[in-house]
Amino acid sequence: CKHIALFIIFSLLVLFFEKFNALRKTYNKQLKICAGIEFAEPHLYVDRLEQLSKYPYFAEGFRSRDVSNVVDSLTGLVSRQYMVGFIQNLVENRIPFTLALLDLDNFKFINDTYGHKIGDGVLAGLSNDLGNYLDGYGIAGRYGGDEFVFVARVERPNEGQEIIAKIREELQRINEQSGQPYDAEISCGLYEVKDSSKIALAKALEISDERMYEEKRQRKMQRQ
Repeated sequence: CKHIALFIIFSLLVLFFEKFNALRKTYNKQLKICAGIEFAEPHLYVDRLEQLSKYPYFAEGFRSRDVSNVVDSLTGLVSRQYMVGFIQNLVENRIPFTLALLDLDNFKFINDTYGHKIGDGVLAGLSNDLGNYLDGYGIAGRYGGDEFVFVARVERPNEGQEIIAKIREELQRINEQSGQPYDAEISCGLYEVKDSSKIALAKALEISDERMYEEKRQRKMQRQ
């Protein structure tokens, strides 16, 4: 029995290292594919691949598709194409999730006043903090321009709101420590998809978008 147990343990270790080496080869392959792409922070690409490989949709994609555009080159977050594909996969498999669209409130002012280089830095900095914070909760992506999207699996009521509140707290801390003459603030639209068999992807995104812009309007009125 002892010899059988040792054989089983040895076999499991061999299988583990085979899978680990296969995954590492996948990362190296993707890095070679992306050798011609100029990333603002090259290490973010590897970090995101490691985070995303925990999800079956992305893990399968790494093995079967060219994923050279899976990560947005400026922000290091998942690209819109792959975020939409991931959400669609959740809908098709009837997996409940919380969807959120986020928008930088004063990004145009920052761009127009301080220049696009500073604006890009704000996007990259916020994206890095957003991606790192949400790792463990869900996945964050760049939806377009200064808009972001994240998908999270929440287990209790109002947990999505709590996540957004913590993101805002972290953003406030960064603003206070940055010493910059501007503050980065966000508006957000949350939508909880409890039964994805009853709603289409486009409708879920539309509802989140409407809620985000309604909050943006309210926040703008409060500042006036």
